[in-house]
Amino acid sequence: MYRHHYIFAALFLLFSKAAAAELQVIVVFHNEISPQQRELIGAHGGVVLHEYEIIPGLVVTLPESALARLEEHPEVAYIEENRKVTAIEPPAGSRVVYPAEVFTADTSKNEYERSWGVAHIGSESAHQRGITGSGVKIAVIDTGIDFHHEDLDDNYRGGHNFLDENSPPLDDSDNSHGTNVAGIIAAEKNGIGIVGVAPEASLYSLKVLDDQGSGLIADIISALQWSVENGMDIANISIQGGHSEAFEEACRTAEEAGLLIIAAAGNSYGTKAAFPGAYPSVVAVTGTNAYDQSGTFAPLDPEIELSAPGVAIPSTAKNGAYGILSGTSQASPHVAGVAALMMSQAARYPTVPGLKTNENVRMKLQMSARDLGAEGKDDIFGHGLVSAELPKTTIDEISCDGNSVTVEGDGFGHYLENDRFATTLSVTATANQCHIESWTTTRVVADCGAEPSGTIKITTLFGHAEKACPPSRPTSIRLKWWVIENWWSSKR
Repeated sequence: MYRHHYIFAALFLLFSKAAAAELQVIVVFHNEISPQQRELIGAHGGVVLHEYEIIPGLVVTLPESALARLEEHPEVAYIEENRKVTAIEPPAGSRVVYPAEVFTADTSKNEYERSWGVAHIGSESAHQRGITGSGVKIAVIDTGIDFHHEDLDDNYRGGHNFLDENSPPLDDSDNSHGTNVAGIIAAEKNGIGIVGVAPEASLYSLKVLDDQGSGLIADIISALQWSVENGMDIANISIQGGHSEAFEEACRTAEEAGLLIIAAAGNSYGTKAAFPGAYPSVVAVTGTNAYDQSGTFAPLDPEIELSAPGVAIPSTAKNGAYGILSGTSQASPHVAGVAALMMSQAARYPTVPGLKTNENVRMKLQMSARDLGAEGKDDIFGHGLVSAELPKTTIDEISCDGNSVTVEGDGFGHYLENDRFATTLSVTATANQCHIESWTTTRVVADCGAEPSGTIKITTLFGHAEKACPPSRPTSIRLKWWVIENWWSSKR
């Protein structure tokens, strides 16, 4: 009897060691995937689980003993573990959940009063102008969305469950993480509950995290590929994990394909920003409170690009409820919503030649942000608080003095050091391009190289405006010498 127990124990240990020796990795090649590369995996005892197009990579199971040999193969660029990622958890004690009837019981408040973050960044004024994000496709790469929710159902357009191909991408997380994000972006303007920053944008649920908020890098990369293949305009990612070369490459490729990727910077309490937010191809967003102060959870990093409301943010929750969460996960969707507003108006805005729509919108987000903290971009707030009050370029006053022109107005955008000039000033009569010497959101001073005459035109990423140079001041009359002499003679 005991002998059989020893045999079973030995077999159990043997199979446990075998299982432990089997790794799931992402193998990335120098060139596109070919049949020979698939055969190479098989020759090393591996099995291909998934093949990418967004990067030249395969997700495979591989014997640990074959890893070193495969890494040395000349066709292999690198191999990395299929690492775990997680939702960015809200600070302890910040979560509150309300049944729908409790949340909306106070009828003295409207949707904007219940949605303080959405209101704080000026979304209502955009909505009143008919700017609602209509036609813009946004992928929420998260725990899924409760697409049956009365504040989300009309804007939900589909998605994909990367954890279970046979199930819908429905949010089953304990804190309704993905549903909260979706509501901040695009809760409907329907007179109930809350309202999103872009209340007519199209939502797509890409479920990559389980009910505990955990997932794998391989599925996040698949979600980025799905976003590109299905024509998404924006992807919101409120996820954190260690650096992954494959993930960074996928983000870069997706951005180059036209996807605007916006991510939470992480709740790291004054330390570095989380990945993927810290990647150059991704917009990293930190969180602020109602007084425009940095949230206590916020990171400190030069990679932070923008700030947005992230403290005690009301939004939708699963099972038709509403809830309050805090963190950069709540800040990021505010920026995604503003990006949707801008994209829905792209045809009305000038663009920087050579930049794609996502690049132009990213620049507009930076230029229209309200500066917070130290002047200019800083490691706490980035370029400042995102603004849904989409500026319109106007000229209030203009003065022309010698070669210099001073234009005062609005909608000129922040000056972005070491970047392309997104504001130009020219003299229409002579088509002269003036050199901008100083630039703020409301005042531009330029040297036109010669005394300007006629109309001055200022062009920004938010439109253009024209106004005529006022006539030069008349010079003081200088009396001729003979007039002075005659006058003097008459006095003698």
